[in-house]
Amino acid sequence: MSSFSITATTAPGHTFTSRADLAAHYKSDWHRYNLKRKENNMACIDKQTFDKRVEAAKALRADREARAARGGADHLKGSDKEARKDLQTTAKAKKSLPSPSVGPKGADADEDFKIDPCDDLFSMSTPPARCPQANLDRMANTYGFFLPDAEYCVDVPGLLGYCAEKVKLGHYCLFCQRTFSSAMGCMRHMVDSGHTKLRYEEGVDLEEFEVFYDFTEANEEYLRGVAGKGSKGERAEGGGEGE
Repeated sequence: MSSFSITATTAPGHTFTSRADLAAHYKSDWHRYNLKRKENNMACIDKQTFDKRVEAAKALRADREARAARGGADHLKGSDKEARKDLQTTAKAKKSLPSPSVGPKGADADEDFKIDPCDDLFSMSTPPARCPQANLDRMANTYGFFLPDAEYCVDVPGLLGYCAEKVKLGHYCLFCQRTFSSAMGCMRHMVDSGHTKLRYEEGVDLEEFEVFYDFTEANEEYLRGVAGKGSKGERAEGGGEGE
């Protein structure tokens, strides 16, 4: 019986032994947390460090809630001090980011794929594009692939690289979230099924892509619009009373 091992850039120090485990990781808080760190040019942290930070944060929150319930007492409990100490210690831990690779285990093992945002997400034979944007344009013309809310995407290379990792390493269909036994099989499925697109749906994969977008301008524009409607409504009501 052949076996294989596989790693992911957002899971330093961890080896996945099945596609199902890797798929589950892509939906985990650990994965999302490390995506945020990558966005801020920080090294990803390992699972043990992440778990310690989560426990420390829970301890801090529990202690704050307990103190608030007692009427806002300003003294710190021992657990709070320990939690702060853990946070300070783990904040100094900088792990070097591993290259995504697949170990050659058994006859059916995968190739050691290079993750490149210039590579076609749906074909192994297509040569790399000259730049990520050129790759995006080429995939749009060939497969109809597009980035949802493209005007708010602030990291096209990062998003394409992340998608390449899901397809080449995770064998993960970008649309239906199904996993396959090989990257080629996954690509063939996406092309044949018309799944050459992102699902981009809340509760499915939307949260995975948040790190590559910035909706600050859109949110501010929306709030200005809401405020403007409110002002018009108030003026209209005021005019009616005057009459």
